[in-house]
Amino acid sequence: MDDYLRSDAPVIQVLDRAWDRSRLSVRTRFERLRTRAFLLLQSAVAAGVAWWFATDVVDHPSPFFAPIVAVICLGMSYGQRLRRVFEVAIGVAVGVFTADVFVHLVGSGPWQISAVVLVSMAFATLLHGSAVIVTQSAVQGIVIAALVASPGQALGRWTDALIGGGVALVAATVVPQAPLRRPRVAAAAAVRKIGELLRRAAASARDGDVPAAAEVLASARATESL
Repeated sequence: MDDYLRSDAPVIQVLDRAWDRSRLSVRTRFERLRTRAFLLLQSAVAAGVAWWFATDVVDHPSPFFAPIVAVICLGMSYGQRLRRVFEVAIGVAVGVFTADVFVHLVGSGPWQISAVVLVSMAFATLLHGSAVIVTQSAVQGIVIAALVASPGQALGRWTDALIGGGVALVAATVVPQAPLRRPRVAAAAAVRKIGELLRRAAASARDGDVPAAAEVLASARATESL
């Protein structure tokens, strides 16, 4: 009986470690959801406000681009948020404007999309845009060039993009972000993660568990986004 239990000991240890990691993983996931709850709610409200403004105030029938731009601009992090919102809004506006004008004049197709990407990125570069601005201008230009606008809606999608960017700027500016509390929350999460990694690393070194050590290394590399 003792021999049987000893033979199953490695399996039991693996199951115990898997159970501990799963509990930590679930707790970490819910903690991440809790810390980002405000960002999720803010993006959802901004998307609704952008749609409402474009439909009821500007009287656009289907301003799908307004809420999209609002959500893209706000993003899911607090760091340098106003600057990021401003840069993304500029990049989106440049790409949408270039594509709207180009599609209105020469239509849509493979070479038109290539031309829109080239012109959008070149224009954003001339404006001394960052990599974010240049990339967003190209991406949004592709989206606009691939979706043919309804007759009589020239530059309508550009207006929707401006509305979405404006709503995002207002949301990021008006709503307080607790600048002292958020870094403390992020630092606490980083410290908890480091503690978890140290415990797992010690356990894998003590047991000589190479796969577990590899998992710890992968988890440590994933903390670069914290």
